Amino acid sequence: MVKQFSQAMMAGWAAPAVALLLGAVEVQAAPVTDITVKNIRTASVTRTSVNISGYLSPTPLLTIAAGGTDIYGSYSSGNVDGGVIYYGGCRFNWSKILNSSLWTFSIGATPTATCAAVATVQNPFTGAYSLTFTTK
Repeated sequence: MVKQFSQAMMAGWAAPAVALLLGAVEVQAAPVTDITVKNIRTASVTRTSVNISGYLSPTPLLTIAAGGTDIYGSYSSGNVDGGVIYYGGCRFNWSKILNSSLWTFSIGATPTATCAAVATVQNPFTGAYSLTFTTK
């Protein structure tokens, strides 16, 4: 009788206990990083390489026309989002990392004579991050 009672109690408590424990270690997806790529050159630029921690959506254009713009988001799971993407001889990079309860950010563009990177939004509390990369 005691054994049956114990099994019944465990059955009733097991699912909530497991859910509570799993919830404690649940990994949240990093907030989307909004990316805008502007081509202010008089000729089109081609994307030659992409290396990212998650995925880009919608898929970046292979070629951005002269004076054109492409907009997409970088999506990653966990507490890191980052990547490197090349357009028309420009190397653009970004990252954001959740350290304890605050997000830290980095951004870059090389060579600086013909490429630029500007963070338009950086929120260390929410992880919101918006970037503009420019080929010039």
